[in-house]
Amino acid sequence: SGLSNWYVCQYVGSTEYGGYQFSGSLMAGLVGPKPLVQVINYYDNYDFMYRTDLSARDEFRYTHEEGFAATSSGAKGMLTGIAKLHTDAYDQYRNGEYGVDSPYNYSVMYYDDRGRLSQTVSDNHLGGMDRDFFSYDFNGNALRHLHRQTGAGNEILSDSYTYEYDHAERLVKALHRLGDAQEVILIDNVYDDLGRLSRKTFHNGLLNTSYSYNIRSWLTGITGSSFEQVLHYTDGTGIPYYNGNISSMVWKSGEDDIMRGYHFTYDNLNRLTNAVYEEGSVLVQNQNRFNEQVTGYDKMSNILGIKRSGQTSSTGYGLIDDLAMSYNGNQLKSVSDRATNSVYGNGFDFKDGVNKEAEYEYDENGNMTKDLNKKILNIQYNCLNLPSRIEFENGHVISYLYDADGIKLRTTHIIGSDTTVTDYCGNVIYENGIPVKLLTEAGYVTLADSKYHYFVQDHLGNNRVVVDQSGNVEEVNHYYPFGGLLSSSVSNAVQPYKYNGKELDRKNGLDWYDYGARMYDAALG
Repeated sequence: SGLSNWYVCQYVGSTEYGGYQFSGSLMAGLVGPKPLVQVINYYDNYDFMYRTDLSARDEFRYTHEEGFAATSSGAKGMLTGIAKLHTDAYDQYRNGEYGVDSPYNYSVMYYDDRGRLSQTVSDNHLGGMDRDFFSYDFNGNALRHLHRQTGAGNEILSDSYTYEYDHAERLVKALHRLGDAQEVILIDNVYDDLGRLSRKTFHNGLLNTSYSYNIRSWLTGITGSSFEQVLHYTDGTGIPYYNGNISSMVWKSGEDDIMRGYHFTYDNLNRLTNAVYEEGSVLVQNQNRFNEQVTGYDKMSNILGIKRSGQTSSTGYGLIDDLAMSYNGNQLKSVSDRATNSVYGNGFDFKDGVNKEAEYEYDENGNMTKDLNKKILNIQYNCLNLPSRIEFENGHVISYLYDADGIKLRTTHIIGSDTTVTDYCGNVIYENGIPVKLLTEAGYVTLADSKYHYFVQDHLGNNRVVVDQSGNVEEVNHYYPFGGLLSSSVSNAVQPYKYNGKELDRKNGLDWYDYGARMYDAALG
């Protein structure tokens, strides 16, 4: 800021602000508390461990594990440690409540003699520890990964991966072990002569999925015991598209023999304009039951209207949404629904809660602060512009906790007198302090019975079917093109990961997908 104004952030090794001290001529003019340091990165050595509040915590020291890479004494140029605050510390800081005793979560990284990560040690937001061990082959491909975690209690959860590769360094097998249980072949991949994935099997070969392609290597088919899908580009019964747009698709899920499908049309900018639902192998039966049509776009490609069909009764189908959107710039201002029918069952539709000129409000950063149609009176945001608290008209509240990088750590639902706390601690999910699920590369393990559950996905990574380790179908999901669930979905709510594999929150009518950087409302497209 010029020669006369200067500002210094200097590492002095004290515990205050992660070992850093602030000084300079600019400091004298600052009003209020000292700057809030949210993330601190340490490099080159491990001196910070002896000068910060880690000095008395032996659990962060390197621990050798047989069969995994040993650490090297040198770490020049390497990231050796990270200290992070939770985003709720920013709210305290903003309200003048923040103090130097606000805790950091630390991560310490150790490397082998080739500069590859060999071990990480972290404390988590539940008061426990996470320790990860890694080993590699000569080319640097990961061969083994062992993870140990303690959460709210002292019980240690551990799981490990073993990886195998072919001559082209493509992953052919991923094996998983939960604790001391027998190792399971989680994924077994087979590739064709062109390097494309042609077959994938799950759980020791019990579940199989095959993939087919056209001459352009566009995916044309997925075939398995619990899910089948055919994609048409230039053939089929729809309009041929030679640019990669899907003309039509047909699928069959779970134990249902019904072939379902959509015909798609697009405008000259390749934006979806119509998706016509039909059934049968050639898509001529039960037409228009679950259509989704975009009636127009503005010059900035904002959707101006959506017509959506769905199930209106146990035997009836019809128009459930006839939406008209208005905008202020690119910000949605209001939505009106001219349809009189409501969706039947557990499907998606838009709930027109009010009829006002401005039904949505935003803050100075463009974050939506009100959604009157969902009866949301206030949405608060943290320093990363991620929602931290959602308040509903009926008094219900949903709150979120993140780390300084925006990774979600906790969701708290207060619905009447019931409070549910979901913690995301690495790959382990806790419900009210109890570990319930361990996420894997192919699905998840329920920790109460140590059973594996697998996601069967379509071409977009949508979780279409959930199958247990015995091959039993536990959940079936059918989707509108924009991600809403059809009311015919057989969903027992065994797990929340749905469209694009993203977590869906349906409590209190929220119906938002969490995409990390933002929430997504599939009813509005």
